[in-house]
Amino acid sequence: GHNSRIGQFVTLGDDVVMGPDVVIMANAHAFDRLDLPINQQGALPIRPVVIGNDVWIGTRVVILPGITVGDQAVIAAGAVVTKDVPPRAV
Repeated sequence: GHNSRIGQFVTLGDDVVMGPDVVIMANAHAFDRLDLPINQQGALPIRPVVIGNDVWIGTRVVILPGITVGDQAVIAAGAVVTKDVPPRAV
């Protein structure tokens, strides 16, 4: 998809269709300490993302670290994916 951002440690299956402005990331900032500003806490461990075959990812979807999207799933435009998506789920 135009203007999409796909980070490292992301595996895309065959025939994935994606709208513009999709963000798929396998890392994030730590934020659990109250005694340090977030920008000084570093990163959380890498959590790879796996996108199955024949998946449709709509416009402006955000897929967070550690997610697996099953084959033939459809993710609606604007979704923030925080849990695994089973195969053929919409």
